[in-house]
Amino acid sequence: MNAFKKVLLTSVASLTLAFGGAVNAQQAQNQAPSPAQTQTQKNDTVSVARVQRDYVTRASQRLAALEKRINASRPSGTPRIAFVDLDQVSTTLQLRQLPLQQFPGLVTEYLGTKNVTGLAPQELVAISQVTFSMTAASFAPQALRPGLTGDALAQASAVVVPYNPNFSAQDYMAKSFQLRSADGEPLDALDGAKLNVQITREQMADIVDAKGAWRAFDTRYLPGVTVAQGFDQVMALHRTEVFSDLGALMQTVKDGGSASLVSEYANFRATAVAATEGLRAKTYESDNINFYGAIVGTTYPALFELQARIEKLGVENFRKLTPDQLRDMAYDITEKTALTPEQATHLSGVAALGAEYFRTLQQNKVDPAAIDAAVKFVTAAYEFKAAIAEKTIAPQDAGEALKDMMGGGTPSLYPYQIYDFLQAKIMGDKDVVAHPGDVKYLLQARKKLVDESRDLLDKHPEKADAIRQIIQGVFMSDPLLRTEPPRPQTSPSKRPPPLLQA
Repeated sequence: MNAFKKVLLTSVASLTLAFGGAVNAQQAQNQAPSPAQTQTQKNDTVSVARVQRDYVTRASQRLAALEKRINASRPSGTPRIAFVDLDQVSTTLQLRQLPLQQFPGLVTEYLGTKNVTGLAPQELVAISQVTFSMTAASFAPQALRPGLTGDALAQASAVVVPYNPNFSAQDYMAKSFQLRSADGEPLDALDGAKLNVQITREQMADIVDAKGAWRAFDTRYLPGVTVAQGFDQVMALHRTEVFSDLGALMQTVKDGGSASLVSEYANFRATAVAATEGLRAKTYESDNINFYGAIVGTTYPALFELQARIEKLGVENFRKLTPDQLRDMAYDITEKTALTPEQATHLSGVAALGAEYFRTLQQNKVDPAAIDAAVKFVTAAYEFKAAIAEKTIAPQDAGEALKDMMGGGTPSLYPYQIYDFLQAKIMGDKDVVAHPGDVKYLLQARKKLVDESRDLLDKHPEKADAIRQIIQGVFMSDPLLRTEPPRPQTSPSKRPPPLLQA
């Protein structure tokens, strides 16, 4: 039962110390639940409401506070926001030891506690799939039912699946540079380089969660996404993406976030466009929506305009604006800065053909003045993005490159090692020891472990791989440790035992 501690002390140096020291493993083994305790836990009816009360991680607190603020003060004629707390839903699933087929029913029950009812079966399935994958998404009623407007829309609810709190901001941003070829081959536009953007994990969570809410506040562009076709749909997606990015940063700054986040996020967006637009054009056919990913994601001009307006108003005056005033500003900036169909066509053409694109315009006898204007626009856009990318993309140093070539420096932790750690941290918790078999204290001990692990993820990015293995192990293991621990292995070369039952 000392395997976990040995692995961390020998392989990831100070990681165990960073956790504040593990409880003595032998002590944890002695404090493992007795058969009577286990039976008490199995017979305990674990309701969603109980988990919402007793299992409140720091991420859950921030999400609930944002939900309360937004619903108390949102633009007129927009739906109420209901966030799906990923920590609480996944933990309820594990506590009940439900098969995955019953996950949609659990999501329905969870949403019912937030007065979200009447979802169509296909809507529920989509929400459940995204929730299970822990991928941020927004399910706005006006997108699902484009005819919904006015008071009916204001009385409806939008379901938002939030940011995965186990992802660092760097992990989240890196996903925007990762594509897949038609045959499934992974493509990384960063190619091992690092992104020099100063946004923390919690700040990124605030931005992404606010973006999900503000996407649901878009009553002008979003309804058109589901009815438009072809290139018109690309442009509709682009406009709603611009609007929701603006709303996200507006909300974040209004709620007390630094105004510098606007430019940092804009730098991230501009760099992602610059790094991927050519690769997208070479990877996808023009009838694939991924071909236009850089067009959809060109939100940085709007964000820099927002930054200029905040600076002109002053942060304190900006924070005094009403939700309707913020929405009006977001619409105004979107109308003035979003790409026109002509501009989007020129950018897509150059991404695919390079300078040859302008020759094709000449061959098709396009007005020379229009071609000159297109050249000037595309040149200015590329120069602007390149200047930002030069600042934000940092090359990987030789040591890191060598570590990657050698397969990385973090060992893979076996399930029994993670189980040992869970035993030590949860079953050895003083409140769990004092209240044997009480679900409340088991949940609270798990909550403390999750918060500690995420703090480590923020403080020790160099050990992110090992820390993520721990967090993943926690999320895949029974919170009450009702499953017998896997047998320790005598040789690392043997096949690892299965993870604890979820």
